[in-house]
Amino acid sequence: MTRCPKKNPLTLANLIDLEVQLRQDQALDREALQERDMAIGQKIEADKLQPPDVFLAWLAELRGNLSRSIPSTGERVTRLIHLFGILLFVCGLLLGLAVMAGWLAFDTQRHINILFFWTTIVGLQILLLVVWLFAALPSNWLAQLPGAGSLQMLCRTIGRIPPALLRWGAARISPDYRRATQETADDLKRIRGLYGNLQRWILIRMTQEFALGFNVAAILAFVALTYGNDPTFGWRSTMLSSEQMHGITDTIALPWSRVWPEAVPTLDQVEYVKDSSKENIRLTLSPEQRIRDLGMWASLWPFLLASLLCYGLFPRLLTWLFSVWQVKRNIARSRFDHYAAATLLRRMRRARVASGSQETMDEDHAESAERQAEIPQSTRSEHESVPVLKWAGVDIDRDEISLHLTSRFGLSVAWIAEIGQLDLQGDDEALSRFSKSGDCRRVVLLVEAWEPPDADYLDFLKRLRQTVGDGALIDVLLYNHHGPGLSAPCKEHHLSVWRQQLATLGDPRLAVDQLVEPDETRAGEDL
Repeated sequence: MTRCPKKNPLTLANLIDLEVQLRQDQALDREALQERDMAIGQKIEADKLQPPDVFLAWLAELRGNLSRSIPSTGERVTRLIHLFGILLFVCGLLLGLAVMAGWLAFDTQRHINILFFWTTIVGLQILLLVVWLFAALPSNWLAQLPGAGSLQMLCRTIGRIPPALLRWGAARISPDYRRATQETADDLKRIRGLYGNLQRWILIRMTQEFALGFNVAAILAFVALTYGNDPTFGWRSTMLSSEQMHGITDTIALPWSRVWPEAVPTLDQVEYVKDSSKENIRLTLSPEQRIRDLGMWASLWPFLLASLLCYGLFPRLLTWLFSVWQVKRNIARSRFDHYAAATLLRRMRRARVASGSQETMDEDHAESAERQAEIPQSTRSEHESVPVLKWAGVDIDRDEISLHLTSRFGLSVAWIAEIGQLDLQGDDEALSRFSKSGDCRRVVLLVEAWEPPDADYLDFLKRLRQTVGDGALIDVLLYNHHGPGLSAPCKEHHLSVWRQQLATLGDPRLAVDQLVEPDETRAGEDL
């Protein structure tokens, strides 16, 4: 008996493989899927397992029938993500080394102005930390602040620059790598609607690997070059007095002032290393004074090293660790509540019923199944009450709607609103009812099957998704007219057009189905 080991956690590779497999299954014959998954469900005892264990066990059974010499999609994506992280870390190392060498390796006859040095190397780190903070914060936290949403979008765009540059450069080097990255991007795009937070944290983790490499190289180069090249540090400003400069260094050094007091410059040191006060008159100094002079001009070295550690390396190490934790957390908290996962779970847990010989579906049905594979069908519930939005032109009453929803999907009508009129006031009023009624888990949208899903439908579905939230299920049910107040099954090509068109929205919790099954029409056989 195959079981999913409890010590085998859900990984990124397994998660991607699971979602890719669920999407591929949408193109297969329903009866074949039912037979396959019922057999797997009995083998793994699906009724005794809960997500994600039941899905991992199902995936392991499918993998057992495949050759393991070729890496799966999830394994390929995970390897490329790790490769990107390593390359970004190396790029950070090279950039940190180059920047620090530019400051310390040349022209050691002049003192390095720590105002410019600190602002460029350390101050920039603090600015980038603020950018990281805005990119990492949940969007709803900033919703009430004017301009905060746009600023967050800008910060997240900046964070995409290092991976994008690396991907662009690598694609120019190797055609094989270009094809692999394109396939990986396509695979990630398919599941972006379900795991957008996970994808964002993977990207954030990669940017922190770049920043971590930069700081590691900068600190190593700072130590090596200062010991090998003997630079001196001072400051020059006509706007700051020595007392003001000493106050600035004291404030900056607060985090380490108790544990490393030698890295806190004194007022005497700050006064001595002001460039304009000494003018390098070393010729008049005695040997003892020259030794003291060199020591004073090097006295800011511990302060600068502590600044690089405190404001550069340590924060980046923390943000990288936090990003790693967030990636693992988002994987572990993956919600398998979308249509494809719920349908699979029912197939595995459905009792196996002996039946006669299974007829092979004909070519027309196979083509229809392939056309409709872009988006899932609606699922049956158990006595769930849902709001119903009825598009203009759907001329059936509440009783007729309730009859078909109950018989086909196990749903009852909570309330009905008419939408899609020329006056958009009806749409606004219907959407406002969701805000007043609280949390919505599922909503039904009734549309005319023969009307193609034009921009009006797509725009309304986008507004509806924003209103009900990402976790709610949206069922688009096609209505076909059959006399006053009666409905009939819709035509196959109408269903196919709606599924293919709505699949462009990329909404994983959106399903398309018809209100009436062909054998459920109440109008008789005179169609």
